[in-house]
Amino acid sequence: MVESDADLNTRMKAVLSGNGYRVNAYRLSHEALDDLERSGPSPYSVVISDYMMPKMKGDEILKKVSDLSPHTQKILIVDFSDPQSLIHTVNFVGIHSCLTIPFNDEDLLFQVNRCCHQYTMFQKQENFKRLTRRQNRQLTQLAVNYKKKSLLYSSRLEQKNKEIRLLETRLRFLDLSSHDYKPVLLEDVLAARALSFSTDNFVLEFLAIKDRIKRMLEDMASSAGIILAPVLYKTVFESTPLNEDHKDLVDKVLPLFYALLESRQKTAPSSYQGTRDILLDDIFELSVSADRIKAFLSIKKTDSRFLELSHVKAFLQEKNITYGIKMDYDIESWLFEARSGNGPFVIAEGKAHKCLKEAEIRYHFPIDYLHAGKINEDGSIDFRDRGDIPHVEEGTLLAAKINPEYGPPGMDVFGKQILMDRPDDLIFSAGPGSRPAEDGTRIYAATSGQPHLDALGNISVYPEFQIKGDLGFETGHVHFDGNVIVNGMVKEGFKVKCASLTAKEIRGAEIDITGDLNVSLGIVDTELVKVKGSVQAKFVRNSKINAFGDFIVQKEIIDSKICLSGACINDGGLIINSTISAKLGIRAGTIGNPKSKPSILTVGVDEQINLLVNEIDSKIHMNKTAIQKFETEISQLEEEDRSLHGIISKYAYVQDRAQLEMKLIKEKTDALKTSGRMTADEKLLTAARKIKNDMDTAGKEINKGFDRQDAIIREIAEKQALMKKIETHNLELSDEKKRLLVFSLRKTALPELKVAKKIEPGTRVMAAHSSLTLHQPYSRCSIREVAETNDGRGSISSHEFQIGNY
Repeated sequence: MVESDADLNTRMKAVLSGNGYRVNAYRLSHEALDDLERSGPSPYSVVISDYMMPKMKGDEILKKVSDLSPHTQKILIVDFSDPQSLIHTVNFVGIHSCLTIPFNDEDLLFQVNRCCHQYTMFQKQENFKRLTRRQNRQLTQLAVNYKKKSLLYSSRLEQKNKEIRLLETRLRFLDLSSHDYKPVLLEDVLAARALSFSTDNFVLEFLAIKDRIKRMLEDMASSAGIILAPVLYKTVFESTPLNEDHKDLVDKVLPLFYALLESRQKTAPSSYQGTRDILLDDIFELSVSADRIKAFLSIKKTDSRFLELSHVKAFLQEKNITYGIKMDYDIESWLFEARSGNGPFVIAEGKAHKCLKEAEIRYHFPIDYLHAGKINEDGSIDFRDRGDIPHVEEGTLLAAKINPEYGPPGMDVFGKQILMDRPDDLIFSAGPGSRPAEDGTRIYAATSGQPHLDALGNISVYPEFQIKGDLGFETGHVHFDGNVIVNGMVKEGFKVKCASLTAKEIRGAEIDITGDLNVSLGIVDTELVKVKGSVQAKFVRNSKINAFGDFIVQKEIIDSKICLSGACINDGGLIINSTISAKLGIRAGTIGNPKSKPSILTVGVDEQINLLVNEIDSKIHMNKTAIQKFETEISQLEEEDRSLHGIISKYAYVQDRAQLEMKLIKEKTDALKTSGRMTADEKLLTAARKIKNDMDTAGKEINKGFDRQDAIIREIAEKQALMKKIETHNLELSDEKKRLLVFSLRKTALPELKVAKKIEPGTRVMAAHSSLTLHQPYSRCSIREVAETNDGRGSISSHEFQIGNY
């Protein structure tokens, strides 16, 4: 109860307490709410609050009561002269009852009784719901168990029916001798041999009977001096009078043949030992293609007169070849013409999986436009004349992705599905200034600006930030999610991180950009330039540049280290004492001079991506090591927790025993007092004190164990949170690695160095498989790594550099 009026507070509490209610009364709202929050969910049946409380109105108090204890009934005391407050409270809080001032004790008791009754009914309903849910779960489990038993009984019944059918079939077969002209059914044959009724068993048994009848006829013909000519299956209906006139004859002869076969098999098991008991592996040789789509069969031995279709079928069954087997007449035709040394026969052919449509990304803005401006006569670049730069408005569709379409899975010759290896999905992600559609197949501009596709496949829209003078102490470091244009110089010691950068000159700065770098004059004494696009400059001196795209220089590259995933283009310039690696080759005017150290040039190798991938692999390995360390520590903590359970159980047992002993001592003490000896035996008192000490010690050890268990739970949770964070980081690193590798595979490496003017001796040229140090100068030449194929079968045996004309 919350009521600021002391007299009313006292009166209401007295009335309710006098009628059997336990009441907590407060005059301050925050004290009441604190008590309610400490008491747990639904601690009170009813909360009564006056609307006109000093600091917090009654409707706000009851609103907080609803949040803290949703099931508690709420009664508001309100002045009848203020109906708007009452309406607002009903709409805002959803009170259950209202007391209007003035009210008497009977009104108060009536409203409280009614609300308590509602609260009790609600609790009963909740208990009934919980009971119903539990019973529903039990009924569901009973239904599941019944269904399982029903399926089991159905399966057993089906099995018994099969056994009855098999026994009936055997009985019919045993009566075969008394019915000389009863037709022979393969079903009877399989039943007699206790074989299951399946397509494979029907085919194999049919072929076996056919082959035995064939051998019998050949033996009889041989004894009579008759030569039986083989007939191909495809011509059998043309050369054999098998029609309705002979059907009766076949029905009469076939049972006799089968009875003869059975008697021969029982009385003379070795009659056809030479043709039946053969080692198929000594005759046939099977090979399967790497994709398991085709199986090839060839004959090892020259004599194939006794080979029959059943031998091939049995051999294929031994080798588990079950799918796509050639038709019987094709196999028989091959057997008739087969000879040792002939090419292999395609005995089975599976079905390959198909990709109906490859994935595709369609860009709705130019992604390969030139950023550079007009090149002046002195070799500098006028970036004021930048040509047509794409610009989009907010909401413009930037790109759309068309997902691949896959056909049905394939099937190999072993009868196993060949699931299509899902290719690495095309990278399609939204960067700054863009947003993806809900289905992830489209990307729109989230702002107006210049659209950009970076090397790792991120699509962004960048605004522009222009600095009229130099980038230095006046501006400080620049970190901007867009394109930066510096009309002057980027000075030494300052950092620029942005999308694309255009500047007049860079001297001693640190550059990290996701787009292109365009420098009108030169890059000088710059420790590191990291660019995910291309770089254009008039000259480069004493600098280190890593770029994902091309590096275009009009004049000289001196004392620098360049690492590119694209090409180094310096057609009319000069390269002196520099180390350059370019995946797509190097084009230069002049390389080296007699007074400088030779340059080291690597072509056809993406050292830029290799370096980044190695760094990522190193980070992933470190993270995995950290995860393994956390897993070991968690295992140790879990083992400690298990040992604590044993310790706690031991001391709990001590407590239980002590309580039992204390009970016995109390009973003895009470008996002594009843007998008139008012003081207990000293031994009993001493034993009681010892037992109490043991109980206290056990209690402390139990509490200590519980505290340590709580600490272990916290430590495990912390370590698991760190592990999850590291695993998330590893996923991000793996995604970045995938993007780098996909980018690296977009363009084929070009291991070629082209020199338009002259290259000095001492220059070292390297590629993926070979290296070359020049011992003499060359003019207008092309130096390229080529593969040698000397073995006549097209396989590469070696690599070497060849020097040819420009």
